[in-house]
Amino acid sequence: MTKNELYEFLHRPIRKNSLTMFLSWAAIVIMASVICISLYLIIKDAYKDIYHPYGPYDVTPVSSDYFQTAVSDDNNNTLIIKSYNGYFTQLVVPDEINDTKVSEIDRFSFMCDSNIKEVYIPYGITYIGNMAFYDCENLTKIYIPETVEEIGGWAFSGTDKNFRICAETDTYAEKYCKDRKIKFEAVN
Repeated sequence: MTKNELYEFLHRPIRKNSLTMFLSWAAIVIMASVICISLYLIIKDAYKDIYHPYGPYDVTPVSSDYFQTAVSDDNNNTLIIKSYNGYFTQLVVPDEINDTKVSEIDRFSFMCDSNIKEVYIPYGITYIGNMAFYDCENLTKIYIPETVEEIGGWAFSGTDKNFRICAETDTYAEKYCKDRKIKFEAVN
């Protein structure tokens, strides 16, 4: 194609019906894109709420079969997680076991578990015991809800050098991080 032919091709008048057809197809493509993006965002948000309010979307709660529990002494019919016998790298602690709420993670519960990399504590847990995650050498992050009111001593000692606590701002978990110089990551 010569320079003159190209110039003529680009400057030839567009027929009215071809312009209308082009604009119609462009509108259809734009509308389809908007609908697809909207559906993706709606499904993404819905899927997020199913599992954990601030955890990853592809992690499901671990079966209660992997936990040993005891009834709490505070007379409110809740459970304490005494130990964990699993192999998961991403762990969502259940908020209920056999229709009974879990309120505490006892001391030494996950101690020396080298499989765990991420832990998601459910809303409703109020206490994480002394040395609960002690020497979990591959643990890089733990999500702690605003309901946690106390974390025992050395709960996260011996974890990965990049270990951080993820929690909402202005919570006990943030204060705990500041007091102990642990990395803190704010979540919504």
